[in-house]
Order: sequence, then structure tokens, then C-alpha cells
Amino acid sequence: MKQALLLQAWWKQGNRSLVRFNNTKVINNYGSSIRRELHDGESLPLLLSDFQKPLGMFAACLPGLEPYLKAELKSLAFKRIQTGSGGVHFSAASAEEIFKCHLFLGTASHIYIRAGPTFRATSMTDLRKSITKMPFWEMLLMRDGTGNSKPSLDIRVSASKSRLYHTTAVAERVERGICNALGVNINDEEVGPSLRLLVRIHRDEVQVSVDTSNTPLHQRGYRLETAKAPLREDLAHAMLLSSGFGSRTRSVLDPFCGSGTILIEAAAMASKLPPGRLRDPPLQGLAFQNDAYWHGMVKSAIMEDALDHDPSIQIFGSDRDQGAIEIARRNASRAGVDRLVDFEHNAISSNSWFEDPSRAPDGRFLVATNPPFGHRIKVDSKMSSLLPLYQTFGNMVKPLDADVVILGHDVNLIRQTGIPNLKLRFASKHGGKNVFALGANNNRSV
Repeated sequence: MKQALLLQAWWKQGNRSLVRFNNTKVINNYGSSIRRELHDGESLPLLLSDFQKPLGMFAACLPGLEPYLKAELKSLAFKRIQTGSGGVHFSAASAEEIFKCHLFLGTASHIYIRAGPTFRATSMTDLRKSITKMPFWEMLLMRDGTGNSKPSLDIRVSASKSRLYHTTAVAERVERGICNALGVNINDEEVGPSLRLLVRIHRDEVQVSVDTSNTPLHQRGYRLETAKAPLREDLAHAMLLSSGFGSRTRSVLDPFCGSGTILIEAAAMASKLPPGRLRDPPLQGLAFQNDAYWHGMVKSAIMEDALDHDPSIQIFGSDRDQGAIEIARRNASRAGVDRLVDFEHNAISSNSWFEDPSRAPDGRFLVATNPPFGHRIKVDSKMSSLLPLYQTFGNMVKPLDADVVILGHDVNLIRQTGIPNLKLRFASKHGGKNVFALGANNNRSV
């Protein structure tokens, strides 16, 4: 039976307004009342309330992708956005905003909550005491109904140029400090999902962050099979963003498509399908974990924003590896975009759009590709040089009315394609190697 519940203020801890409901501490909206129709036994969704104070956040990404990640955060109307090394700082006013990061960001790899400001620690005792004093643990860690449970913690430590350099000892002191803050014994049995903490110590300054997901965001959930040297999804997403896909161009060709990552990302963007739609719910182990809300947000985003297929949009890829093409088709099906992407098994010289340009879409389109590197895959001894392949690719592309973006390990090799006006879009890392995205806009047509 439904019943209307009116919850009023209420429970205070320090300067943080909280509500207790069914033995669960809920961050209230600055002490204001909350009205919600609930079923018997249903807990109050924590996402209905804002944080009493915005949480400091950090969205991590591959090096070189920071400008694209910053632009994505701006498009989601986040505040206090500032680019940093390896990511972007911002603030979140509610748990719902953190959920939006997981659902809509295409170039982020991790979303971290800053457990508090950095502090100085030159001894293990200083470290433990400072951790214990942080209000974050009592306020935001998930507890059982008794309030006496020890959370499951996965603590990862990096230390440089600091007196605290023994990472195992640092992790133990951090865990002990959290247990002291919660009033539980460090030897108690752990309960709940594992919560990953990152502790970074540099020049005796300590920063503690909470990873809001146990798997990187670039692992979208559709690429369960890969061909040789697969391309990360966030790199593919950045390539498309750097080329103005969706504004300058709407159709895409990848003649070295492999397992189809670039094309699948493009099809999802063209259909306005959010990148994180297939991922498991985030915020596991935190007090504002709400799996039902996550699934509802995903369903709403797909129902409200996904567009019917526009026949003028063509997304096409080919590869000489038959196995890779079969994998790409299955990946596209898992991603829900198989009706939008066409795959073809052939060498680049036999690609349909190259052989017969009249089969290419009308108007400007985008050639986005990640040709063989040579370093990441074993190159046949008879083809010790990739130069002929890159030159063939350039000769095929130049007659077309197309924008181009190419990701490779060697800038000089990419320029040997002969494609005019190639400019560096970004430099990053992939598989431990330096990679470079070069692009050119064809301005012959509007």
C-alpha cells in the first residue's frame, strides 16, 4: 500500500544536515522537508536530496583528452570546472550529478570524489589521525542497519618525494583511520561492495579520493570481443569530437575498422545514446548508491534522446580480417547500433566507397581510422614497412569530399599519406605507446 510520508528535519552532525530513515543516514537538502510517495518498506531515494555542500570531484582521462572532457562537463552544466593534469576538476551538488557523469561522459576513464582537501603528513601517526578526522567517512560510506559494520575497502597508494613511502603501511594506516572514524574494529568482517580508495602522497601532501566505479568508464560494456590491437573507446570518442562529428559531418567511414570501436561510438553519438548506458550502476558502497535510480536514468535517457534512424546518416567500415568483421558486427549488436552500421570484409583497395565514390553519402563525411601501427601488432616480414599501406590510404581518400582524422604512433608516417593540411588534434597514450591524432577538414563544400 502506498503511503504519503512527510519527513522533517532533524538530525545534525557538525554543520551537515542529515536525515535518518530506516537506519540509513540521508544527506538532506539543507534541512528542508522532503515529500515522496513510498511503497511499504521502500527506502527514501538518496538522489532526491542535494549535498549540503558541493563535493570536490575529479574526472580522470587519458593525457591529451582534457579539453574534450572539459567541454563535455560544460555541456552537462557542471560548475567550478578547471583543467588539471590527467583530467578535470569540478564540483557536484548532488548524487544525481555524479550519475550523469557516468552516463554521459565519453572521454573520462574514472570519476573520483575528493574525500577532503589535501593535508600534510610526515609520520604514520599524523596520517592515521588526519584520516580519522575527515567527516567524509561517517557521512557517506554505506553502513548496515546496526551502524557497526566495517566497509570493504580496496586502498591503492602512490607515494613520491615523501617521508611516507611504504605504500603497504600507508594503506594500513588509512584503513585504521577510517575504522576509527566509524567506530569499528579493523579486524571485523567486511560487508558490502568493495570501495576503491586512491591515496596519493607527493612531497608529504596527501590527497584521498574515492573511485565511484570499480571499472574504467571507457569499458562501455559492448566490446566483449576484440580483434588485434583494439582501440580504446575513449580515444575513439575523442577522435570523433576533435573532428566536429555531429556538426560538420554526420556520416563516417573507417577502412581499418577492426572490432568496430570508432564506428560503434559514432553510431551511438549519431543516435544520442549515452556512452555509459550498458554499464553497471556506479557509487557501489557509498551511502547514495541507488541502482534503481540509475536504471531509470538510463531508460529515460534512451527513450527521450535516442533518435529514429536518419537514412542520410551512413556509418560504414571495412577490414581485411574476416574474424574482425564478425566481432565488429557482434559488438555493434551488443551496443544496440547494429542497424546503423554496415561492415564489409575486404582490403582497403576494395572498399566500396573508395572503389565507387558515388556510393559514398552526399555531402561531406568523415574518414576516421586507426591504421595498423606496427608496434602494437606483429607485422608480416614481407611488409616490414607500413609506408605503402599509408600511401595507398592517402591516395584513396584525397579525391573524396571528406574530413579526415587518423590515429597513429608516428606523425611522419601519417603525413606520408599525402593528405593535405593535416594538423595535430591531440597526443595521448595507448597501450603504453605515444599516439597522435592528426586531422584535416575538407572545405570544398559546406
